[in-house]
Amino acid sequence: MKLAGLGPPRLRGIDRLTEGQIQKRCVEWAKRNGWKARKYVTPGNNGAPDYLFRRPYGICVWVEFKAPGGRLSANQELEIADMRKDGFTVYVCDSFDSFYDAMYEHMQ
Repeated sequence: MKLAGLGPPRLRGIDRLTEGQIQKRCVEWAKRNGWKARKYVTPGNNGAPDYLFRRPYGICVWVEFKAPGGRLSANQELEIADMRKDGFTVYVCDSFDSFYDAMYEHMQ
């Protein structure tokens, strides 16, 4: 499978990237590589992951983005644990590299 922007380019100054910058780059890469990306907003539930990424044949991946070194809130830890218990695939990504590794696993 040919991927647009193949390979996770290593970023200089990654410690200066914000969560929003990482998220934007990851979403753009995912769309170029056949994923549909949906920002997930749940009023009244501040523990839900940021994005749902999906591909044909029922491949769905939830992603919570964090700034490098960022930590999950207690609500996020509970929600993600509950989703995983129910069989959902959920990743916490604090860099393009961690996102690429997670998504590539589901593109084989």
